[in-house]
Amino acid sequence: QEQPFFKHTPAQRFRSLPSMASFPRHGRRLLGSAAVACLLGIAWSFFAYIASSFVSHCGSRALGLRRASTDAPLVARHVLKQQTPEMELFEGVLSQSEADRALEVLRGLEIVPGSLDSVDKHASFQLELVSNGSWVPNPELAQLRAILERPLEGLVERVRAWDGGRTGELRPAYVIVRRYALGERREHPVHFDFHSLVTAVSSISRPQPHSGLFVQRGAPVASREYVELKAAGDFAVHRWDLAHGVDIIGDEERFSLIVWFYPMEGQQGHWCETLAQEGYGQAQYRLGMVCSSAGDDVGAEHWLRRAAEQDQWFAKHQLGKLYLRRGDLVAAETWLRAAASQGYSEAQVDLADLASTPRSEATELYAAAAAQGHRKGQWRAAHTRLESGDRAGGLELLQASAEKGWAVAQLDLAHLLRQSSALGEADEWCARAAAQGHPDGAEQLALGASMSGDDVAARSWWEKAARLGSTSAMRSLANCLERGVGGPADPEMSAQWRQRAGTDFL
Repeated sequence: QEQPFFKHTPAQRFRSLPSMASFPRHGRRLLGSAAVACLLGIAWSFFAYIASSFVSHCGSRALGLRRASTDAPLVARHVLKQQTPEMELFEGVLSQSEADRALEVLRGLEIVPGSLDSVDKHASFQLELVSNGSWVPNPELAQLRAILERPLEGLVERVRAWDGGRTGELRPAYVIVRRYALGERREHPVHFDFHSLVTAVSSISRPQPHSGLFVQRGAPVASREYVELKAAGDFAVHRWDLAHGVDIIGDEERFSLIVWFYPMEGQQGHWCETLAQEGYGQAQYRLGMVCSSAGDDVGAEHWLRRAAEQDQWFAKHQLGKLYLRRGDLVAAETWLRAAASQGYSEAQVDLADLASTPRSEATELYAAAAAQGHRKGQWRAAHTRLESGDRAGGLELLQASAEKGWAVAQLDLAHLLRQSSALGEADEWCARAAAQGHPDGAEQLALGASMSGDDVAARSWWEKAARLGSTSAMRSLANCLERGVGGPADPEMSAQWRQRAGTDFL
């Protein structure tokens, strides 16, 4: 888990701004040419300027979808050796009344960060409704199931008719609701769905234009096109090989309903491997990721390299990360640099994090990623601005990253707000970080409550931080339980937390 730059201690809540040398960066410095580094820095500055200027000038384009009522398809492409539209819009799958009732139920449910997402290994605020083809037997979801079951059955039939059996008979394997609220996670990076064959996405809340689901045809964010859902309950349906993601703009709160379609049991076959063998780059990338998730690094390297040789920027980035895990820093830098040179912001940040990347180039890479709205890039770039004395610029980038739900940016922003005596706003950002599962947010709130004499609140926040894995919070909670501070004494539970703190520390 990423750690904030500003850390607290019981005696002194925050330390001063660290130098760039304290950035968590991988490996040791490799030999390089200063002249090349300088040229690369200039190139990245130029790229950042062009990318930001293009986005500012052109804005976000809306993706026109092929509707069932028209014969005007979007760009057709080979998918499973058939010419098919990339995406289709199914209108009115949920009626407005059904969407409104579902939204009312959802707002009354507790939605907490779930398991780590397969795209970027960060948790999302979501509810699982259907797992492996069956409704989750949760009484709290019964009302939601009663609203959604009928329209989802109709969606399944429409998707199967649209697919026409090209991928075998499809089944709705997983259905989730994902919440994107202010201060929480606001985006999902661009990716391919390498687990499902077909994905259907709807907004239960009223969708705002130029926000939400997007299609990205190239590595830079400037190639992004937003999918315009006309009303709540409309579904955008696409196949596995369409690069897409989510970015919620402005103050919109969105509840997305997502259905992942898998082949029927026993029909999976080896269609992906066949397409990969025939040279389809997206299939090669997908197969590489399947191998990687199964722990088969040899297979992953083989297929990712084949996709990378077709200029597939996703594959180049994943190859770099694979070599980084192996400790082959030369190969890691080579492939990360190849993906970053195409303007892929994820690779720009990972390349900048390498110890072998000169500091000047790292600064330019963070700035380039930040210019594309990359939330970790914004956080990194904010600290380079703060270190250079540009407090206004640093605060602006921290705010942007925090609003996108980057927890460590929320914590660092809280620190700077406390320096300005904006204690209430600082506590709000700490609470948002804690809600996303970062223990430092809860621990800072516990310290604040303790200093103000609110022992009950302090003990509650110590417990939350302890359950999130903070060993210092475990020890503080053990002290509260031992002495009866903020609640009844519980020597047995105190001993358990002390033992766990010692075990986790070792």
